[in-house]
Amino acid sequence: MLQFVDPIPGAMICLTEEKVAAGKDVVTCTLTAPVGHRVTVNGAPCTEEEGIYRVTLPLTAKRMLLHAVDETDSTTAESEVYRLYALNKTYRVSIDDGIWFLQDLAQNEGVYTSLFDNPYLALLKRLHEDYGTKFHINTYYTCPEHGGFSLPQLSDKYKVEWQAVSDWLSLSFHARADKPDWPYSTASYDTLYGDCKAVMDEIKRYAGACSKATTLHFAEATTDGVRALYDNGVRALLGDFSRDEEGNIQLCYFADEQQFETVRRYGFWRNPATKMVMFCCDTVLNCYDLEGMKAELAWFDRTYPDRSFVDLLIHEQYFYEDYEAYLPDYEQRLRTGIEFCIEKGYTPGLVKDVLDFSDEDIFEPA
Repeated sequence: MLQFVDPIPGAMICLTEEKVAAGKDVVTCTLTAPVGHRVTVNGAPCTEEEGIYRVTLPLTAKRMLLHAVDETDSTTAESEVYRLYALNKTYRVSIDDGIWFLQDLAQNEGVYTSLFDNPYLALLKRLHEDYGTKFHINTYYTCPEHGGFSLPQLSDKYKVEWQAVSDWLSLSFHARADKPDWPYSTASYDTLYGDCKAVMDEIKRYAGACSKATTLHFAEATTDGVRALYDNGVRALLGDFSRDEEGNIQLCYFADEQQFETVRRYGFWRNPATKMVMFCCDTVLNCYDLEGMKAELAWFDRTYPDRSFVDLLIHEQYFYEDYEAYLPDYEQRLRTGIEFCIEKGYTPGLVKDVLDFSDEDIFEPA
């Protein structure tokens, strides 16, 4: 039976100026079919090796339908792929579990004259000034720590300042709260829709705008849950897309093995059923020591050379001395990850710098 192995439907191939100049603005198609058949893709003949058929084609359009024909038995297969373009290879830092810095802003409203009087945001600003790094923070609606806090307690005092730095500091929904773990793995459409809307409405109120890219707490959801996020305006979902000790895929929403590998290889994949784009982080900076972080990043860079976007993920709470798992080298971990990306030729960016969220043609059926 004729079948696409790679790229599967929804693969998003990100080109850069460097790749285009090197003639790498192409897609290599891999298919399976019976041995000895004649197979073409968009009219171009494939080469065969023991039932594996390959052909390389130029990426000629933003949305490209790959139409394969087994001319021996007249069967067909199709895969629609996407061409993304970014001037340079891009990296960003994403931050999960954001809430304590917002509580501090609310509690010190009469004291602080700027967002960056908050120590955590001051760190991000310092790193932005040193490297140009852009940050994305995924936030909760509420937390019970430190006397309890919910987003409605934060005023819009800093709204103008939030808007002024939105080119390098963005906000979005993460979950209603830190607990329970795995809050949305089996949650209904209505539950996820309500939680997402509550957080996003608050972000728009106090900061002016909410990013269309986010990371769901524990990165698991049903297709209905992902549709709820899409209906709230979310267009891209980051997950760990990692494996457990037994090699099983995890923290990847509802992706299967083939979809999982497509995300890791290309960086972005658009799920045809929900229209949601999914992408993965390259390392969680609070999970390794400095050398382990560099080794993990080097492995991704070596294993998936087709990718042009790197996400460095860290969690807010490890910044604080009173947190049980406090990391005194929190800032150095960020600097190490950022400097690795810079050394590899990546430049600062946000997801919106790669995915043009204003172009609904990417997200709507052709």
